[in-house]
Parts: sequence; structure tokens; C-alpha cells
Amino acid sequence: MKNAILFILLTAVSLSLFAWENNDWLTEYDWYLQDGRDFVNPKAEHIYWHSHRTPFGVFTKLRIPSNSTIYRQRLRKEKFYYFYQTEEKDKLFPIGEQFHTHFDVKFSNDYSSMSRYLGDTPYGHSDRTGGEFNPEHPLIGIWGQLPALLEYRLVNPDNYIYCLDIDKGIPGWAVPEGTYLFKQVGDNVFETDSSFPDGHLRLEIKSPEILLLTPLYTAPRQEGLTAPLVMRRIPKGQR
Repeated sequence: MKNAILFILLTAVSLSLFAWENNDWLTEYDWYLQDGRDFVNPKAEHIYWHSHRTPFGVFTKLRIPSNSTIYRQRLRKEKFYYFYQTEEKDKLFPIGEQFHTHFDVKFSNDYSSMSRYLGDTPYGHSDRTGGEFNPEHPLIGIWGQLPALLEYRLVNPDNYIYCLDIDKGIPGWAVPEGTYLFKQVGDNVFETDSSFPDGHLRLEIKSPEILLLTPLYTAPRQEGLTAPLVMRRIPKGQR
């Protein structure tokens, strides 16, 4: 009897450790973000957000076809998104939870103009306004004009495992809303790509309930804080 109980306990511990090691449990919860400065320094102040002002994060496992080309899109300075292309260069597929369908893309005027479609429905036309032109990846560059100014940069598909969607701007912080890709760089430590300097974040798993999200860049004070944030888990559907 004792051996049976010991076997059950060891099996439970092994399963728990396995779940912890592969980190896919991150995708099983929603995560709300809060000021994390006092988590790092207990004497630091703490700002509270309530109700609709509270930003949430959702993790998903990154699953895209091999040999895909990944782009990071920035809307002004407020939002980051990712898209990928396969051999179908006239299609853009979203990464993350922000969009649930692909865009058809048509270039014209020697790749100086671009139109996007959702099926047969036009979804915006842009002219190239800046950035280096890359004939192999003509999407790279700056498109349109304010308030709909978009910039696309190429991302090295460097073993990214998870994507994190932050659903709204973080009050008082310079961390934009949108989507971030993370690769593992240490034990329970992940970092984003650095295609845009102000999109470079570190994610540390402090416990199964608490994650620490740290900006790895500085920003002008008027753009907000580049200070630690804590992510706390809640069951999905309990926001």
C-alpha cells in the first residue's frame, strides 16, 4: 500500500515538473497586468488600475509553417503586430489573437503602393513613404501617413515559442499593446525579438501564478515608464 501511494505521489510530481518544464501551461490562463515595481523593490510605489483600465495578456503557442517569412508591423508608436508569409507572397497571415483571418495583398507601381483585402472587401490602401526597399521582401518599409502610419520590419524566425497578446495600452507605461513573440533564453526566462528597440521585453516565470515582464529599453519620459510589470494568472473566462 505504501509503495502504491509513493508511486502515485512520484507520478504526480513528475507530471507537475514536466508541465512546468515545457511551459505550455502559460496558454491555459488569462493574465492581468499590474505595476510590478514593488515586486522588484518592496519600497517602490504601486499604481492600481481598476475595471476596464486593467490590461490583460493571452499566451498562445507559436505554430506557423516552416520556412515562413515573419514581419513585425507597428502602427504609429502604439501597437505591434506580427504577420507571416509562406510561398504565397500575396497573402499575409496574422500571428496571435488580434486577427482571425488572413489578408490578401496586392502591390502596384513597382512596389510603391499596396492594397490589402479581406476576401473581396478592401481593407486599406497605402503608399510607401519611407524605409529601405528590399526587392526580396517588398513589404519592408514605412507605409501610409498619420494617423494610419505603418512600418513593417523583417523578423529572424529565431526559435520563437510563444506569442503574447496584450489587449490594451498599459496606463502610464511606454509598453505598446499588441503582440509579442518570445524565445527561451534561460531557465524560465524568455525574450522578444528586437526588430524595434522599444518592443524588446524580458519575461520571467517567478511562480506558476506570477510572471515578471521587464522592458529592456528606455523611452522619453513623456511616452511613459519603462519599468517592470507583474502578470498574475486567472482562469480563462473570469475577467
